[in-house]
Amino acid sequence: LHMPVIGRIMWYGNLLAYMQALAILTSGGVHVVQALQVSLGAISLQSLQDLFERVGLDVRQGKHVSFALREHTHAYCGPSVLALIRVGEESG
Repeated sequence: LHMPVIGRIMWYGNLLAYMQALAILTSGGVHVVQALQVSLGAISLQSLQDLFERVGLDVRQGKHVSFALREHTHAYCGPSVLALIRVGEESG
């Protein structure tokens, strides 16, 4: 993804697809750990897939999703996105 505009569009398009899949699965009652794993199928970029695999590993080890996302994707998930996820975790 060395083409600045195209690469950025592809990156954020994949990020959006992942987040949408994750939202659909969790709102449908799928456990978050399983939803994180299944949502990887929405990503076509290996670098982004690797990043979210690390997020899933952290969550399986007991970290909150918001913490794992902040740790691994802070440059791509803005503070407002992370805050929304944190509120969702706290409210159940």
